[in-house]
Formats: sequence, structure tokens, C-alpha cells
Amino acid sequence: MFRRWIPKLNTNEIAAIGLFVTVVIAAIYFLQLVAMQHSVTEQRNAVTQQIHAIRVDQRAWMNVRITLPDRVTFKEGEQLSIPLQMSNTGKTPASKVEIYVFSDFLPTSQAPQFGGRYALKFGCGVVMPNSPPVTLTVSPTQLTPEQTRLPNPVVGKPIIVTPDINKALADGSRYIVTSGFLVYDDIFHKNHRFQFCSFVSNDAFHWMDTARPCVDYNKIDDEEE
Repeated sequence: MFRRWIPKLNTNEIAAIGLFVTVVIAAIYFLQLVAMQHSVTEQRNAVTQQIHAIRVDQRAWMNVRITLPDRVTFKEGEQLSIPLQMSNTGKTPASKVEIYVFSDFLPTSQAPQFGGRYALKFGCGVVMPNSPPVTLTVSPTQLTPEQTRLPNPVVGKPIIVTPDINKALADGSRYIVTSGFLVYDDIFHKNHRFQFCSFVSNDAFHWMDTARPCVDYNKIDDEEE
């Protein structure tokens, strides 16, 4: 029947049918190409996620811990100092490790300042995974009223512990704030930054507005690309 029908078609009709068939075939190929591209994209994303997961699992994870309780009495007659521990809890070495720390002895009505001045800068090159913590100390300083009004952060004088120092910490009229950041590279040559801030005062200071900047300054390295 189809053969009897073909001769009845004129040239234009045959051309139209041929064009229609070509368009249908082209559409099928196009849809197949789109599906293949989508599949390739999904596979590429899956591989990227796997690589990312391997990096997160295998990389170095540096952190800093201030080894003092929230409330503490310091030994009188000695220079006021805050101990810190720096460690690598990851699975591979951290390289180009540097830490910058500053510590202030401030009235509880005064918010801390960050950046631009560091009482301690320490570089230790490579830190192996799960090795003993690197222990450091930083000496808080006390700013004069004139220094607190300066537009740029400054470093004050070291503090010798007196009964008044311990009393001010105990009654909540003053607090010690220690902040800074740690930078390092992992084995995948990616640079990381870990920010930290902690304070020593009485329990009431935790609920004061001036404690909020210190809390907000803390930032873990979340491995964002």
C-alpha cells in the first residue's frame, strides 16, 4: 500500500516529509546529547565531591586552645601570662604554621580590639599530626585611657600580678581577652586560617554585651572552596 501511495505524492510533499524526518532524528540526537551532558556533569560533580571528602578526611586540622579555666587566680608578683596550646588533630602534617596572638586586660565595659597588633608571633614550620601540643604563653597588656581612644590598635605595658588584679577579675570589673589567628598549609597546598578568642573573668561577664565581639570573632576553618 505504501508503494502505491508514494507515487501520488508530489516533489514538495516528499521534501516536506524528508525534512520532518530529519528534524525528528535531529531532535532525538539532541535529547540524547543533553542527557549525556547531564550525566557527564553529574559524574564530574560526584568526582569533585569525592576528592573534596578525601581532602577533608586526610588534611591537617590545626587548632588553638587556651589552657585556663574561665575563673582563675594568678600568682602575685609575677608577670601576668596566658598559656596556649597549638595542635594538629588531622591525619597529615601542617606546614608554614604561624600564629599571631594578642591579649588585653580590659574594663568589662570596654569591647576588645582585633588585628593590627600582636604581642606574640610564632612560626614553627611543620606540625605533625597528633604530635604533642606546642605550648606558648602570651602576656596581657593594659592600655592607658589615652591609648583606648586612639583610632588604631596599640600595645600596652605588661602587667605584674597584684591583689587588685585578682580582685578585679573576681568581682567582674575587668577581664582578660586573648585573641588571634593561626595560618597554615595542608599537604594539598591549600592555605587555612583559624581565628580564636577567649576571655577570663567572672561568670557574669559571659552575659555582657562586651563579651559578644570575642564570641563572634571565633571562626573555624570550614574547608569552603
